[in-house]
Amino acid sequence: MRFLLEDFSKAKSYFHWATAFSIIVGDLDLLFKQKLNLNMTQACVVTVIASHQGGIPMTDLAHESHLKSNTCTAAVKHLDDKSYIRRSSTDSDKRKVIIFLTPAGDKAFQKIMGVVKIYLDHIHGILTKDELKRLQYPVVSYSEYMKLSGFEEPFATEASCLITARFIMIAMSRCCKELGLTFNEARVLCYLEYATKGKHLSDISKELSIRQNILTLCIDKLEGKKLVKRNVDKDDHRATNIRMLKEGHRLASQVAENIERYVKTNDLKMDEESPEGIKQFLIKRINEA
Repeated sequence: MRFLLEDFSKAKSYFHWATAFSIIVGDLDLLFKQKLNLNMTQACVVTVIASHQGGIPMTDLAHESHLKSNTCTAAVKHLDDKSYIRRSSTDSDKRKVIIFLTPAGDKAFQKIMGVVKIYLDHIHGILTKDELKRLQYPVVSYSEYMKLSGFEEPFATEASCLITARFIMIAMSRCCKELGLTFNEARVLCYLEYATKGKHLSDISKELSIRQNILTLCIDKLEGKKLVKRNVDKDDHRATNIRMLKEGHRLASQVAENIERYVKTNDLKMDEESPEGIKQFLIKRINEA
């Protein structure tokens, strides 16, 4: 955890903030796949539909789920195949498709919320009350900013957390896409920019909680873009060091600026204690892995 224990500058705060959400989303995606045979996107679509008891038009569903039309259509098809949703048209416009949850879909929603609750309880278990409060501050701020509504107890907290975490991930990915990078590529560049030690592949994999095979593909792409270069470790010929190139340094700085601009533009709040809560979450969660 050398990287996380180093000076926690403002640029790193925003980078770690984004990293924390990427881990949360990745954890939930894996849990949904293992327990419900759904991915994060499909679980979020079910959750949005559940917030509209009278059904939701397909176009609104895509908008509220923050999905492109074709991605939303694919998610809805998967849910239809599992008999979780039904489609209907309005009397006034037969072309307008309204999506409802079926009884099976409502049960699936409750199971999704159960998975989120277990995960949130686990986070509560590994963090102190103060650390949890500091981690939650940006999340609560974002939920307020999004004005999430339609979620009723007993699932309001779980639903808001799920939708908020995924939306932040989408927003961060878009910040990176503006620079021609995937979110993981941007995370690797920022790590190499800010970390003073531990630039072996194994270090990067552990610090960023990215599986080794995925990280290898990511480094391949960054090397192809002439942003980084692999070097054999002088002290251990079996190990590979990753060195940042000039353009990589430029893009890493731009990533941090893009994320900071997005946070400020959307009036997202991060009080002075938030970085400490985020740091402790990352340290404890990654150490678990």
